[in-house]
Amino acid sequence: NELEKEPKWKVISKEILRESAVELKLNPNKIKTIFEKKKRRVFDEIVQTFISGDYHLEKKMIKTVTNVIHRFGAEGYKIIIGRAANCICSDIKYSLHIRIDAPLEWRIERVEKTKKISKEEAQNWILQTERDRESFRKSVKGQKVESDDYDLTINQATFSDDDVVKIIINVLKLKNII
Repeated sequence: NELEKEPKWKVISKEILRESAVELKLNPNKIKTIFEKKKRRVFDEIVQTFISGDYHLEKKMIKTVTNVIHRFGAEGYKIIIGRAANCICSDIKYSLHIRIDAPLEWRIERVEKTKKISKEEAQNWILQTERDRESFRKSVKGQKVESDDYDLTINQATFSDDDVVKIIINVLKLKNII
């Protein structure tokens, strides 16, 4: 927004849950459950299909969230944080899909400091978050997300936050997005 005459760019995160909840007439906390890894076995999934409306509701929630994310992406000038947006918005011509990563030890230290938790708790939180994200991305894409699903991957441990922003802005310019 600092480069533009008027602020047009908006970070999208909780808006996805809110809009999906409105469309589905559900509490946003119910929709949030689709982003958490399910620990079901195949047999359990088959049984769920026949005895529970939750299975169908989960599929409907994923479809609605996917549509909401794509709609935001298609509007343009949106920064969509996570939520498998790289897969969902892969057909949008003027888009940039970035993965910001870092070695596990670096992430553990950062989470320890920001959340004020122990090293073990930080590691458990990171690993659970990764499992949840991978599970959701797989449910959207139908297969594991690969590195070529991103236009750019940045190792956050080797760049300052300001450097990461500069890299992204330069790539946005190269792709004629800004």
